[in-house]
Amino acid sequence: MKVEDLLEMSESELYQLIGKSLPVMRDDISPENKGRNWFRLNKAHFIKIVCPNYLKFKSMKKAEAIVEIAAAIGDTFLGVPAVFIATIIVNLTLDAFCQIQSDQ
Repeated sequence: MKVEDLLEMSESELYQLIGKSLPVMRDDISPENKGRNWFRLNKAHFIKIVCPNYLKFKSMKKAEAIVEIAAAIGDTFLGVPAVFIATIIVNLTLDAFCQIQSDQ
């Protein structure tokens, strides 16, 4: 899947991709909810990787930032393709993800 294709997806679709990448533990949880829960549980780890490089990633175009963030996270993280994680982070905006307050 191309980065451009991921950028066209909704947040819900991206979380579904993450959920479908994870092993099946319970059948009563939708892939989207599974993906959201997984992301929430691992968010602190991603913040440690991404936010120290906030200015570097912020200066890039979205597609370029996704590739660079995915490279920083690694090919996969606990079975989830890093590009899925990076796309969610970029779509949330780096300001929101890293909790950067704008002076404007």
